[in-house]
Amino acid sequence: DGSHLKWSDFRTIVLSAFRIVLTEGIQLSDLSRPFSDRLKPCLQRVDRFDRQERQWRRNLADGRGFGSTMVFPPEVLPPIGDNRGLHRCQAPKLTREALPPRAVRAQESLFELPSPRPNLLTGFTTSAFNERELSVLPHCTAASGTIVDFESGSVSPGTTTYCPFLIFERMITSSEDAVQTTKNQCAIAGAHCVRAQQLLFRRCGGSRAVFEKPISFSCAIDNSAALINYHSTDADGRYCMSELSRFNLDEADGFREFQGWIEAIEDWGSTYLLPVIKVALRQLLKNNTTPPISPMPSLTLSIDTAAGTEEVLMKVLRATFGSIKWKCEGECETPLNSSVAHCGTPL
Repeated sequence: DGSHLKWSDFRTIVLSAFRIVLTEGIQLSDLSRPFSDRLKPCLQRVDRFDRQERQWRRNLADGRGFGSTMVFPPEVLPPIGDNRGLHRCQAPKLTREALPPRAVRAQESLFELPSPRPNLLTGFTTSAFNERELSVLPHCTAASGTIVDFESGSVSPGTTTYCPFLIFERMITSSEDAVQTTKNQCAIAGAHCVRAQQLLFRRCGGSRAVFEKPISFSCAIDNSAALINYHSTDADGRYCMSELSRFNLDEADGFREFQGWIEAIEDWGSTYLLPVIKVALRQLLKNNTTPPISPMPSLTLSIDTAAGTEEVLMKVLRATFGSIKWKCEGECETPLNSSVAHCGTPL
């Protein structure tokens, strides 16, 4: 998968073989109009994030920011709200189905795109769709991961999030090499989100397009800095990533402005992208003359007895945020590292 390559070589050898390119010079006027309309009001009165910023500073002082673990700390992102049909999913697993195809001119390339494994993503909850809509959503639009609610202390593993549109990747350090390596990861995950939308809208078809140009966003972040990227396709069908803005999270103004950007992206998702997806699904259901058939689940047998991601996450949460009474809902309550949990009860 080219992981042994230097970031610059990975970009020119691996990403280019799948028509993923990083571009520069994007202007706010080049952005999707529905998004730019939401960005302007969200960047006003950013002092509303003062209390959140103070709590974030306290978390950093107590060692509860980004560390060596997979935990995405609270307070670094604005509240998501309870009634917007959105999920923030930790340690998500995305399917390879929606990865961009290899370019014709690169058929002899020996490299494959690595499967995206972002730290966090924002997408839509199951409750955002009705039963008929869920039955026709392509499998490639779904991601499975863990929902962590720091207020209630509940951890929900194996939760499905649909149509992710905002991806978060950790920067290990603030060095230029680390930043550029993380941007490569963002480019892959963002292209995955864009192509999943393409496959969805292509399947819905119809007499007219319901979405002019699929887009998504990604964010590379650590304790002191963050950068936001914009993903789209160009006239040649390439998957383009452009850096929109960088933020110094050590400064109050930079932290608050970053909150405004994330708020605008998630507001765009819930108030614009979700209705567009539902229109496309209604169009697909209308054109279907036979009832949709739910796809069969993937049946796999694993002999891996290592601790599962959810189990590791729960241990880290209890160690780092010990003041919260953590409780696990669903799968996590069984011993994930036992042979019974992986292979089923012996006959």
